[in-house]
Amino acid sequence: MEILETFDVTGCAHSAASLAGVDPKTVRRYVDARDWGRLVDAPVQRPARLTSRWG
Repeated sequence: MEILETFDVTGCAHSAASLAGVDPKTVRRYVDARDWGRLVDAPVQRPARLTSRWG
């Protein structure tokens, strides 16, 4: 089953995560994205690194 389908059936992020085989945080992220009208398959933008890796 898909993540959002399992959440709709169970109504609980923890139970949906167990059934879908993912972390509960992933379920919450997908549900939040759906509720805000964002695409759940879109890549997540993260801020650029501000410091150099070696110093």
